[in-house]
Amino acid sequence: MKTIIPLAALAGVALTASTSSAAVQVYEGFDSSASGTGDTYQHDASLNGAGDARTGMTGNWSGSLAAGVVDFVSRDDNMTYSGFKTGDAGVAEFYTTRTTDQNKSLGRGLSYAAPGTDDFYIVFGWATDDAIAHGVSLTAPGLPNLSMSVTSGGAVSVNFGGASADNYSGGVAHMNGDWNLLVIRAIDAPVDHSTLYYDSYELWLNPTISAGSGDVSQLGTPTATGEGSLRDNNGTVVSFSNVSLSSTLQSPETIQFDEFMITKDVSDFLAVPEPTTTALLGLGGLALILRRRK
Repeated sequence: MKTIIPLAALAGVALTASTSSAAVQVYEGFDSSASGTGDTYQHDASLNGAGDARTGMTGNWSGSLAAGVVDFVSRDDNMTYSGFKTGDAGVAEFYTTRTTDQNKSLGRGLSYAAPGTDDFYIVFGWATDDAIAHGVSLTAPGLPNLSMSVTSGGAVSVNFGGASADNYSGGVAHMNGDWNLLVIRAIDAPVDHSTLYYDSYELWLNPTISAGSGDVSQLGTPTATGEGSLRDNNGTVVSFSNVSLSSTLQSPETIQFDEFMITKDVSDFLAVPEPTTTALLGLGGLALILRRRK
């Protein structure tokens, strides 16, 4: 019997076998592939692991550190979060040997092209099983700082800058060792606020990521939406120029940071089926069509 294969079936196979991904603008995965003692690697503030593939960063991590008092370590561990595409193997761990609270931070320069009118995503992961305050801050020329802070009780707030911004508060972070994930989507919809133009934003705190093919709908309903200062300084679009990590802790408390990213493509951090897997699924469906037509 002559079998006619529907064009749609062939097209489906071709499409599932191909993928595309926009270039990530900024990425820090805290690679820890350098040699070391036990599970501790590159015991220094610069956090330079061997073969580290950073993107959009300048210089080293730097800050006020004292040997044996407060330090960063690139540790042989990795962020685990269901539905999240984990990158470089390694995490940055902040710790101290003192028994009184130590307020310390580390920062690093950023260098990448301004986003123009494109939407972009800011992604960050962290974990601690101790009651310690911590946060992350992004700085851009002429803009108020974009900052996320977590209290020792786990209360999360995000400051989008300016008196008219819709700052976020009310979320609660995991403080039991489970990984936290923060995603902020900056949507180009400028609203004039004197010398600043605010973007619309969508924010997800610890979303339940569904299966999919790399679409923002996988993140589900945003935890919060609003307007905030994310790119536009009096009509000039700018990019972030610095990132800072901070924590207040005492021995034996620790906190881990991982997977800091700025990207224009949500599929850069959402886990999607491998091209070979989806291609095989497509071929399986095609085989089923052929079988039924015999």
